[in-house]
Amino acid sequence: MALADQAYRSWAKVGSPAGTGRALLVRSDAYLLVQDTATALQAAREALRLGQQHRMAWLCAAAHRRLSVLRPPRRSGHLLSGVRWADRMLAWLPADLRSGVFAELGELYAASVLELWARGRWVRAWEVVQSAKSRGMAWLLASHGLRVRLRDPASAHLVQELNRLLEAHRRGVFAELDPGEPHFRGQPAEADLESRVRDLLWRLQLQDPAYASEAPFLMRTARPALPDLDGDTALVEYFAAGDHVLAFVLEPHGHVLCHRACGTREVARVAALWANGLRAHATGQLSTRQAVRQARRVLQDLHSLLVAPVEPRLRPYRRLVVAPFGLLHGLPFHAFGDGHAHVWDRWEVGYVPAGSLLPLLQKRPTPRGPAVCVADGLGGQLPGTVAEAGWVARRLGGRLYESPTPDQLLAALRDAKLVHVAAHCRFRPDAPLLSAIHLTAGPVTAADVLAAEADCGIVVLSGCETASSRVLPGDELVGFTRAWLHAGARAVVVSLWPVHDGSTAQFMRQLYDHLARGARIPDALRSAGLQLRARWEHPWHWAGFVAVGDPQARLVENAGCARSVGGSPQGG
Repeated sequence: MALADQAYRSWAKVGSPAGTGRALLVRSDAYLLVQDTATALQAAREALRLGQQHRMAWLCAAAHRRLSVLRPPRRSGHLLSGVRWADRMLAWLPADLRSGVFAELGELYAASVLELWARGRWVRAWEVVQSAKSRGMAWLLASHGLRVRLRDPASAHLVQELNRLLEAHRRGVFAELDPGEPHFRGQPAEADLESRVRDLLWRLQLQDPAYASEAPFLMRTARPALPDLDGDTALVEYFAAGDHVLAFVLEPHGHVLCHRACGTREVARVAALWANGLRAHATGQLSTRQAVRQARRVLQDLHSLLVAPVEPRLRPYRRLVVAPFGLLHGLPFHAFGDGHAHVWDRWEVGYVPAGSLLPLLQKRPTPRGPAVCVADGLGGQLPGTVAEAGWVARRLGGRLYESPTPDQLLAALRDAKLVHVAAHCRFRPDAPLLSAIHLTAGPVTAADVLAAEADCGIVVLSGCETASSRVLPGDELVGFTRAWLHAGARAVVVSLWPVHDGSTAQFMRQLYDHLARGARIPDALRSAGLQLRARWEHPWHWAGFVAVGDPQARLVENAGCARSVGGSPQGG
């Protein structure tokens, strides 16, 4: 207690609002530990007053979280007030820095969701979940960073001024997060700055209504919109809060239900069994019969934990969109089974990082350029890649790029209706943005793709573990999927695990046959996977690929002949 009190007095003497605020939070926590709730409550209230006085959103959010514990009758109000302050702060931070700040806010979001779930306020709970999931990706998809992109040369001066104000506010946010720095001076007061931003946005929208899409992400002026689902589709979204895994079912016409599916420790244990069994089969440590038996048992357990609790609500629908959370991102929901049938036998399955991303993906225009097929065998080490990409180019009348340079690959992406990459892909969990497509001329990293504005349609990565992503606090995915969606893709086909060469070649042929006939991406994946299952029983062969993005994305065949030269396009 003495140290907490001393820290508070020291920061107050220095005159740093941020430092004093942090010291008050520590003081509140310390006194609560010794059950001195009166002093803990006083410190939390002081922290809230200080945060409101200096417009420090992070401090207000943290103070409300503590007050929700110290004032049980007002728990719900404090939690939701804390979420509003947290949303306000996260909205101004660039996507790559949100995860570090979010580490302090995860408990606030989880407690708020559980409180709303217990009260039966399921739509509001889902909205809070969207704030806690992939908000950095949502911002990237909407605005390509913490800047507004110029859409019309006539509005250049307004966009320039708006970006200047956004940068000023971002610097202010950084200053308030650092207790060692004085509060940022030299910028307009926050209320005045936000008023000016709103005014500029309004003026931009008068010139071009497309700028309206920036407003919710710049000013948090709207709650997340429920996705517009067709009559045959349901969205299943998962969220882990404490020891609870909650499953939200969003049905057409905006109907939302929420169930407790299972415990987090329970599903983590079974997910580990799945990963270990898959690895043992891939490395030959288990016989095929043993591996199939083990996979069937584990997939049944996962079905019981994650699908069975909500299955009655899903039966009327033909298509599912699954939005996982945390460790669930690496699981093949489409391969879960109840002992009689797999999920794929009953539903077409697509994936999305968060339900609120669907409207952003569905609004993207459909590119009309030819398909682009990239092949690089790394000097003969991967002989099948050229044959695979060449076949796809011929099947779709696309352009074949053999052993392109990184710059040639990135330049070829723009406005391509489909991009097929047959090359060695390596995911780096230690540095996800350095995960790369390895070309003979050099790597193309996820960071390179993230910086591109390809605006392509469907991307198919025929490589190992291309769906792998590091999940940062706030459920932010960093890896190939995020990079390609940010680059403009409507949907990305990626692999969940190191895939088998022989079965992958057959899978791709089946996939493109169905795509060329006009099938949606999830439907084409399902048809191809079930055809392979008839030959290979283990899911390692038939369930490795997933479609992430707009579940309505499809490819219309463009007849023609492929062309190919080293590093330059052949086709069209």
